[in-house]
Amino acid sequence: LKRAEVESESDSDGDDKHCHTDTLELRSASGQEEEPVGKKSCCPSCSPSRFTEIKPVAWMILLGDSVHNFMDGMAIAAGFTQSPSIGLTLSLCVLLEELPHELGDFAVLISSGFSIGTALCVNFISACSAYLGMIVGLAIGEGSGDGSFYVFAAMAGVFLYISLSDMLPELRRSLERAEKRNESSFAVFLLEFAGLMVGSVCVVFVMLWSNSFMQRSSSRSL
Repeated sequence: LKRAEVESESDSDGDDKHCHTDTLELRSASGQEEEPVGKKSCCPSCSPSRFTEIKPVAWMILLGDSVHNFMDGMAIAAGFTQSPSIGLTLSLCVLLEELPHELGDFAVLISSGFSIGTALCVNFISACSAYLGMIVGLAIGEGSGDGSFYVFAAMAGVFLYISLSDMLPELRRSLERAEKRNESSFAVFLLEFAGLMVGSVCVVFVMLWSNSFMQRSSSRSL
């Protein structure tokens, strides 16, 4: 470690002014100069060069997740404008869907090059688009009586598209992979069918529970 003193002189109105600045230089054992300490970033994961190393699939997931969360917020807000029962049902359904969804997105972001802290930060930012959707959903639901039904139709179309374009092909590919590994494809089919049935039962249970909850609440208020 070597301390160097830099001296600069300037003349102003005939007077000499001296400016002394202390800097630090790092030298290796061979005498070669290293990078100054002050030029090192305190947050290496936030540097622009670091973001260029992120795989494109991560940015696509963040964009799609932002749109997805926007529509979730819009549907929940529109549901509450119709009745608390519908809003509560949609909220619980979205909660059950978002828990595994966000965990999967977080794993993909980590594997795409994000650090844990940065992945949490960008995932939280994309989730905040649900608040924008809530504002739009409230405006649509309060503005016109039939506006909420158009929101419900759009959300149903989105989930139907996801199930037909992503889930069904993935189920078929899982059966093909089981056949290539000489595993029982029928057992894989039973597991997939059981998962679909469990999801359907959960949705029906949430709907029935929300209806009974609202009926008890209304009877207590009377």
